[in-house]
Amino acid sequence: MNQDHWESATAEIAIFGKDGMVACTEGDTVAGWLTTDQVAKVITIVSSATSDSEITKKIKSLNL
Repeated sequence: MNQDHWESATAEIAIFGKDGMVACTEGDTVAGWLTTDQVAKVITIVSSATSDSEITKKIKSLNL
């Protein structure tokens, strides 16, 4: 059987900033088991942030 697509209710993400990977959770650069709503919030933060430190601060407030 040919697999044309994959489905999942959750996702694992990593954020790559100007100076490398940005912390997503306390002490980790990868966050897993995120819902689609959580991923959308992270995308909004990353797309509007002006620095890696701003991303880190706002991501922390999501309590991923």
